[in-house]
Amino acid sequence: MKKEYLMIVFLVAFSLILQKSYAQDDAQEIKGQISGVYWSIKSSNPISIINPVQQKDFNMWDFPDEPVGIIHSSNAYYFFGSGSNQENGVIGQQGTYEFTGSLASITPAQIGPDQLPIPSLLPGLQEPSPDGSAFDRDYAGASFAYIANVTGYNPLWVLLYHGEFHQPYTDGNIHQGKFFSYAGGGIAVSYDQGKSFQKLGQLFSPHITLQDCINKNPQINGVLDGGTASWVEADKNGQPIETGRFYAPNELYYYVIVGDRNSWNTQDYGFAIARALKSDVLLAIAQKKTPVFMKYYVPSGNPQNGVNYFTQPAIGGLSTLLLNSASENEYIAHPQLVYDNFIGKFILSYNFNQRIVYIRFSSDLIHWSNRVLIAQAPAGYKLFYPTLAGDGPDPKVVGQHFYLYFTTLPFNGITSSYAQKHFMRRDIDIGQGQQRVLSPWSKE
Repeated sequence: MKKEYLMIVFLVAFSLILQKSYAQDDAQEIKGQISGVYWSIKSSNPISIINPVQQKDFNMWDFPDEPVGIIHSSNAYYFFGSGSNQENGVIGQQGTYEFTGSLASITPAQIGPDQLPIPSLLPGLQEPSPDGSAFDRDYAGASFAYIANVTGYNPLWVLLYHGEFHQPYTDGNIHQGKFFSYAGGGIAVSYDQGKSFQKLGQLFSPHITLQDCINKNPQINGVLDGGTASWVEADKNGQPIETGRFYAPNELYYYVIVGDRNSWNTQDYGFAIARALKSDVLLAIAQKKTPVFMKYYVPSGNPQNGVNYFTQPAIGGLSTLLLNSASENEYIAHPQLVYDNFIGKFILSYNFNQRIVYIRFSSDLIHWSNRVLIAQAPAGYKLFYPTLAGDGPDPKVVGQHFYLYFTTLPFNGITSSYAQKHFMRRDIDIGQGQQRVLSPWSKE
């Protein structure tokens, strides 16, 4: 008991130290990038939504392990994130878990008789994808959640999730002890407000196939990232939907941004965009089928006005990347799309080198502004899985004020301490007007 008490005291003290290490007002400015207007972005000191002590009390480990999906319904917020439950320090079932509460405090929504949280979605080994694919065999983690109004049903809760196939270290004779993870994206629906999700099938895959990875091993050792996806609604030109305007069914689309890899070259890994007619997506969901999205691909590299370039299948097709690792000069991951009704632009957020969160702005989902830094981990820490959320009726629509959720944990240059992981939130405010002197981002 004394030993456990001392550990709790340590974790509480660590939590305070971590928040102090982030304790500075952060600010950044966008100059003339949006309609010729000066904008400033201010990022507040973060607060901890789930600290290490709470994670232990919840009998959870490594939550969340992807960006979270957030739904607002019946005056409550529902967070869907990946992780594992645990009992007495033993890691248990990996999957997607539902948490509920407010935008500042959440707890597990489902607890079993053994006092362990119950997952809403399981990896393929326990819950196979109905299309027979193995993309989520070893991992199924939420990345986006959405309420869909589908004819013939009460509103359905839709989940986009990141799936992984693992080639384990134990296969040493063939792959010399190397490990890699192949990722893709899936879609699932819930008829019971997120308590359980039924898989529809695989939605996206990189152009490089799982067999490509198996053949390439043992030269590779790591993760082929992809499948972390989110969608926004826009018209046929990728422009925001105008309130009060009538749109025909063939004018409304869901646009999804997702990690993709066209080849093993650095410049061929980055963020792809795909789309599908909204009416087709909702019809497929109603029929319990996987919607068919098409990737954006410009063969010549020089797009022409009036040409539809959404021509490649979302599963296995080629893509023209919006951003890539070569142009960013570092590793990028976990893209997310939201719409900001204050500035009338789409916002893309993403993780840069597991330390920084950048955002960019767009009016058409293809052309993006310069990047703007909104969060950075202090020295000795990593930062993962950014999620933007508004505080209005739909968390996927943000405004002048919104939130950035992310996880952070200590990193000593070799290993990360998952037992000391925080799920945190910053307030983000966008201001319009005169240029001003800004404080530094960090005081490392």
